[in-house]
Formats: sequence, structure tokens, C-alpha cells
Amino acid sequence: MASNGWFLELLDRERATFDDDAYPLPKHQMDAFERCCDVLTEEETSLAKRSKQRRSSRSRAYTLLSDVFLGAGPEVFLLCTLCTSISKLATVSLKSLIPELRRWWKTVPHPAGLTETARELCEANSINSLVTPDRKRQRLEATVNAGMLNCSVSNGPCLLNHNRARFIAKQARPSVGARLIGTHSRASRYRFKSSTCPYAYHRSAFECVWLVYPQ
Repeated sequence: MASNGWFLELLDRERATFDDDAYPLPKHQMDAFERCCDVLTEEETSLAKRSKQRRSSRSRAYTLLSDVFLGAGPEVFLLCTLCTSISKLATVSLKSLIPELRRWWKTVPHPAGLTETARELCEANSINSLVTPDRKRQRLEATVNAGMLNCSVSNGPCLLNHNRARFIAKQARPSVGARLIGTHSRASRYRFKSSTCPYAYHRSAFECVWLVYPQ
């Protein structure tokens, strides 16, 4: 079974609730859809105020939802918003997810009611404008900046949890211009093209901390 088999089962269960007639979503489904819309529309200042765990969870959910909308279409996107919680969405493996979803979608019926409902909801909530490349970069930069603990020129280097810094580097590298500049025994070095934190590196695998230097 695919690595995201459990997720595909949830999607298929939700797909089966639709038929060829379009009806307004029941309250529990509409609430779930609106929670996902909140993730997509959340401003950077609001995201930065959340705890480290919540920022990470919502950022991963944002990435999943935007990738699904762009890569698998509005119907699958809608099913993703309905099938589980934000925290569970954040645990879905993003590796090979879109090809898996496309293969699954080709093998199942596409209820006309699902297609119409997805079209109406996505147009009404301007989902297409919320998942543009520029919007994704803004969200990832917000995650990076929040993770840097508001590091400024006046307060010198600051320490970050190793796992958190490694996540930031992994997320930022393809999006905000971080690039691999070398390796350490069990760590990688990344240079960030970011006004907030241009240079971050793993100092010691033993110490398990990241030193983050402000510009």
C-alpha cells in the first residue's frame, strides 16, 4: 500500500458522501472547509504569534493544501479539507503525495455533485489566489522569520533547537533561496537569502544547536 494509504482511504470515504446532485455542505463539513480556508488566509503576523508546534503544523497543512489544489485539482482539494483535522493533515507525507493522489483519482468515480461543489466553494473563497508561488514564499518566509526568534542586529547570535532549525532550512531551501554550501558529519549548511537571517549553520552535531547570525 502507498505510504499515504490511510489518507487515501479517508479521501475515498469522503468522496463516497457525494453523488451527482450538488447540495450545500452540512455544518460539520462546512466547518472543516472553513478551518482549512483559515490556514490558507492566515496573515504572517498571526502565524508568528502561534507556538512553534502550531506554526509547524499549520505551515505543513498550508503546503499540502496548496500542492493538492495546484497538482490534483479542486475536487481532491475539497476532499482534503473535509476528511480530517489540520493536525492530521500536517502528518501526511508530502513525498510523492501528488502522484499518489493523481493515480488514485484516475481509478475512482467523480461524482458531478462533488465537482460542482468544489468549483463553487473554491471560486467563492478565491482559493486560486491563496496558493500562488508568491503567497507560498511569503508563508515560508514567515515561518523562517518566526523560527529565528525575531533575531535582530542588536541582539547578536541566538540559539535555536536543532530539529526546528533543520526544519526551517529544509522548508526554506527551495523557496526563499537558501542553498547548500557544505556539509558537516551529520548536518548540512545552508545560506539563506533572507533579510532577517542571511546565514545559519549547524555548529556541532554534538551540541545539537544552530547558531543564527543576523545581518
